[in-house]
Amino acid sequence: MATRMLFPPFLNVGSSGAAVDVLHILLHGLGFGEGVVRDEDYGDATVAAVKKLQEDLGFPEAERDGNFGPATRVALHHVKEELTLT
Repeated sequence: MATRMLFPPFLNVGSSGAAVDVLHILLHGLGFGEGVVRDEDYGDATVAAVKKLQEDLGFPEAERDGNFGPATRVALHHVKEELTLT
């Protein structure tokens, strides 16, 4: 039986579907959703929001790529106690 991944490990421009919608919900809940439309499309507004999230998570400027991948997830996980969903 094949294992089906519920959430891909890497989201970036061109990604679409339910996983991007979950990311949009997360961004809005954490206060980074300004300009992000829940359209299941990882576009420019999502990139900008993820870059702002990465900045707030302490990523060096050169590493703020706007991609929601393993490094961003790990950083978010480590500070989750400080963040409150709204």
